[in-house]
Amino acid sequence: MTCLSFGRRCACFVWSLALAVLLVGGLGARRADALDALWDFDGDLTATLGSATMSYRGDMGTANVDFFASEHDLGLPMPFGDRSGVMRFQPTTPTQGLEINLNNGGATVSNYTMVWDLFRPGPSWNSWQSLYQTDVTNASDGEFFINPNDGIGISGAYHGTVSNGRGNIQWNRLAVTRAADGTMKKYIDGNLVGTQTAAGARWDITGGKFDILADEDGETSLGFLSSFRFVDSVLSDGAIANLGAVHAGGATTPGKQIATPPAPLTPGAFTVAFVGDTQNYSSDYPAIFNQVTQWLVDNKAARNIQFVVQDGDIVNGDATNQWNNARAALSKLDGVIPYATVRGNHDIGSQFDFVSRFGPGSPYSQQPTLVDHFEVPGQPTWDMRNTAHKFEANGQKFLIVTIDISAGNNVVAWANDVIAANPDRRVILDTHAYMYDGGERFNNAADPENPGHTHDQSRDELLRTGTQIDSIYNGAAYGGQDAETLWNALVKNHANVSLFLSGHQFEDFDQFKYHLDTGVNGNRVHELLVDPQNMANGGNGWIRLLEFDPDGMTVHVKTYSPFLNQWDTSPDNFYDIRLSPIVPGDFDYDGVVDGDDFLVWQRQLGSTTDLAADGNDDGVVEQADLAIWKSHYGAGGIAATAVNALTPEPGTLLASVQGLLVLAGLAHRLGSRPTG
Repeated sequence: MTCLSFGRRCACFVWSLALAVLLVGGLGARRADALDALWDFDGDLTATLGSATMSYRGDMGTANVDFFASEHDLGLPMPFGDRSGVMRFQPTTPTQGLEINLNNGGATVSNYTMVWDLFRPGPSWNSWQSLYQTDVTNASDGEFFINPNDGIGISGAYHGTVSNGRGNIQWNRLAVTRAADGTMKKYIDGNLVGTQTAAGARWDITGGKFDILADEDGETSLGFLSSFRFVDSVLSDGAIANLGAVHAGGATTPGKQIATPPAPLTPGAFTVAFVGDTQNYSSDYPAIFNQVTQWLVDNKAARNIQFVVQDGDIVNGDATNQWNNARAALSKLDGVIPYATVRGNHDIGSQFDFVSRFGPGSPYSQQPTLVDHFEVPGQPTWDMRNTAHKFEANGQKFLIVTIDISAGNNVVAWANDVIAANPDRRVILDTHAYMYDGGERFNNAADPENPGHTHDQSRDELLRTGTQIDSIYNGAAYGGQDAETLWNALVKNHANVSLFLSGHQFEDFDQFKYHLDTGVNGNRVHELLVDPQNMANGGNGWIRLLEFDPDGMTVHVKTYSPFLNQWDTSPDNFYDIRLSPIVPGDFDYDGVVDGDDFLVWQRQLGSTTDLAADGNDDGVVEQADLAIWKSHYGAGGIAATAVNALTPEPGTLLASVQGLLVLAGLAHRLGSRPTG
C-alpha cells in the first residue's frame, strides 16, 4: 500500500476499508458488483478507494488556483484524528464544478448514499451551496443544497444545522441517502436530521455520471472538502450513525461519536476533574453550572474525584447576578471536593477578590489543600489570584499551581520556587490563556519570517476563513505572560511538571487532544485545552475527567456531560496519556531511583508492552533507558555518594546488558517477552 500525502490517512485507511464493508448497508453482505468510491483530496482528485473517477468541469482546474493543501497550512481547524489533506473550492460558475464518473458502464443508479466531510468558512455563512447535481449538463437546479439558514435539503424542505459561525464553527460530515421509492434521508455528523420525498427520474443518476459543487445559476460558495464518498446503495441509519462526524481518515472512518458509559474506574484509580470556561453558564445557564458541580459531588465516591480544576473566565462580565450564579455553583464543592480556580480575561477588574467570591477570607481561600499564594505588596485582597494546592491520592502526591492571566515575572519566580520546593510531587499547572488554535502555544514574540508581526499575528493571517482575530487574546495582552514565555521561564525547567491545563480558546474549533512537549529534564509535558463555551447551552455541561491509574503513569482522559447524560468518545475527548516519572529513572514510582528500579528495567528489557522502565518514551525498554536510570541514580533519597558503590562497574554492567539483550531477542523469537 502506498502511504498518502499529508501523513494522515495510512493508519486509518487499512482498517477503515475493512470497516466500510461492514458499514455499507448495515452488517449485511455486499453485492459482488457493489460500488464504493472515496476521494480524500491528498494533493489531487485521485480516488482513494474504488474505480470511479473525478474531474474538473470547464475551467475550474485552471492554473493559479490553490486547490490542495493541508488543513494546517490553510489555517483551518484540524479534523478529528489527525491533520489532513483538504481541497479548497471556490464559488463555481455554471460551467464549473466536479464531475464524477462511476465507470459502471453507464448504468442508472437509483439507490445511493453520498457523504461530504465539509468545512464552511466565514464568507460562506448565510449563502447557498449546491452539493450535488444529477444533470451533468448543469442546465437545471441542483438536487441537494445547504440553504442560507444552514439546513440541508431541497424544495423548501431543509433540516438540521450545518456549522455556520453562530456558536458552531467546525467540520461537518453531511450525508444523504436516496432510495428508488423516492425516500431521501439527510444526516449531519451521523444524526438523522430529516426525511423528504425525492421521487422521479430527476434524482436518478443516469449514464453513470453526476456533478458535485455545481449549480446552473451559481448557488455555490467558498468551502473546503476533506473527503467525499459515493456508495451505490442506501446505507442504513445505523451505518451512518456509526460513521459519526468528520475524521481525518476520510469518509469511511468513524469520527466523533457519543457512546454509552465507558468502563468503570480502575480499582485504586482516582479522578481530577477539569471544568473549562464557565462564563456562559454564569450569565445565561446557571442551572447547567449547578448540574455540573452537583454531578461532581454526587459522583465523588463512584469516580473517586479528588480535585477539581477550573480554568478561569468564571463569569462573562462583572455583574453581581453572574457572580452569585458562579459562587452558588462552585460552593457545592466547599468542604466536599477541594478545587482550584483562576482569573481569566473576563474576570479582570471584577468581584473575584471579594470575600464573598474567591478572595482572602472566602471559603475557597480556607481550603486545607490551599497551602501557598503569591503576595502582592500593598494588595492583600489579591492573594488568591495565584495559588498552590496540595493533595494526595493512592500514595501519589500532587501540587497544583494556578497562574493569573495578568501574572508578571515576580509571579513566575514564585511559581518556580514553589515547584522547586516540592520535587516529590507531580505538578499540574493551570492558567486561563495558554493554547492557540490547533494546539500551538500563544507566542507574542516577533516572527522573523513575517517582519512586523508576532507569531500569533502570523497565525491569524493563516485563518482565511472569516473567523475572529485571536492574537490579541494571549496573556501578554493583559499584562501577563504569553505561553511561550511561560514555557521557557517556568514549565520546561522542572522534571516533575506533567500537565498544563488551560481554556480560553473554543475547544470545538481546535479539535486536538493535547500539545506534547519535553522539558529540559526529559519529562513529557501534556498541555490540554478545555473550553466548550462555544457549544450550545453555554457549553452543554461537558467535563473533562482525568483518571489516574494506580501505576502513577497512566491517565485515562474522558469527557462527560451530566446535562446531556452522554459520554463523548471522539478521539480528542477520550484517550490515554502516559506521564513521565516524577524522578527520571524511578521505574517503580516510589520516589527514589535505586536498585529496585534496575530490577524493573531488567525484567522489562526488550518489552514493547510493559513500559514502566521506558525512560525515554520510545515504546521499547532498552539500553538507553538504563542510561537514564544510571544518570539519575540516587535521586529522591539515596545519597549521591552511594552511586558508585551500588552501580555495577561499567565493564560488568555492559556485559550484563549485552547478555540481557541477547535473552530479550531470544524471547521475541520464541514469541514471549520479559514481564514486569
